[in-house]
Amino acid sequence: MPIQAVSAATVEKYGVGSCGPRGFYGTIDVHLQLEAELAEHFGTEAAIMYSYDVATIASIIPAFANRKDIIVVDEFCSYPVQSGCTVSRARVATFRHNDVADLERVIQKLEAEEKSKRKPLCRKLIVVEGIYANYGDMAPLDRIWQVKEKYKYRLMVDESHAFGVLGATGRGACEHFNLKPGQVEIIAASMSHAMGSVGGFCVGDRATVEHQRLSGSGYCFSASLPPYLASAGIHMLRQLRGSTGGSGGASGGQPEQLAKLAAKIKALRGELMKGVPGLKLYGGSLPSPLLHLHLAKPSGDGAADRAVLRAVADHMLSCSGVLVSVSCYSKLDTHVPPPSLLLHVTLGLGDKEIALAAAALRRAAKEVLKQ
Repeated sequence: MPIQAVSAATVEKYGVGSCGPRGFYGTIDVHLQLEAELAEHFGTEAAIMYSYDVATIASIIPAFANRKDIIVVDEFCSYPVQSGCTVSRARVATFRHNDVADLERVIQKLEAEEKSKRKPLCRKLIVVEGIYANYGDMAPLDRIWQVKEKYKYRLMVDESHAFGVLGATGRGACEHFNLKPGQVEIIAASMSHAMGSVGGFCVGDRATVEHQRLSGSGYCFSASLPPYLASAGIHMLRQLRGSTGGSGGASGGQPEQLAKLAAKIKALRGELMKGVPGLKLYGGSLPSPLLHLHLAKPSGDGAADRAVLRAVADHMLSCSGVLVSVSCYSKLDTHVPPPSLLLHVTLGLGDKEIALAAAALRRAAKEVLKQ
């Protein structure tokens, strides 16, 4: 059954809205069903669902850290992570992007300061993204996990762009790096990407999940997810898992679909790695579906560079019928990435479309950038 039909049937049964927060008349059976199936898919004890993906990670972080605690975060984490760190009022330290040696250096510095000032024990958290939304590259989770184990930190991973893409069953970057359920304490992800719905979720042990039902602001104070969007999430999760229905379906995923997507990612990245005049691809041959292309010679003026990239995107659309986007970031970002052209690889792309997109990009870059 198509996702549209599943959603329409749910609207017929429940109406459009759910009429309240989850803890106050807003919980519907499909919410509980989706949480149960997410937990089963990830192999965790429990799962919790939020109505808005941006609020998910921004609610989880302050639920587990306050002004007495320490958060160590990758400098390139996206705005929702930054927002969560700010709201928590914890002591926040950043480490150089994907630099595990610098992560350890930062932690050692914090440990020395804590010891010299004889501060009491506190909660300590490392926050990274499986695939970074602003750059499209991957966190080296295997090595980050070793550091967090060495220094007794908790690890939180935002899998929004890795869920449904990486790993043998599409569980994300943690699975890609062979981290077992429970080795990463807190995993969160958006349902707006691979699940084709709205909202976000967090999976972990029961204590971690249940704590959020009273401490996660986006869960407590937001109207719950409309039931039809939960049904859409269930439907797409079962598609990912290869299940024909019910939470007891096969949990082995659809490796052939994941393999097809990986092949399409490799194909487009391979085309762009051959070279695009005046542009450079961030992340090289990584198996990430987010492709950011930056100006090879930026002017240093973000607005001017963004206008140039917008002209490239407009040329691609008007002359070749290929739609790409130009990255856009919040003015509140503590680290605003350089402007980029952003391409998304989906399962629906065919080989001819991949070749067309690459050719259109080269032609537009050559015309606009005069390379």
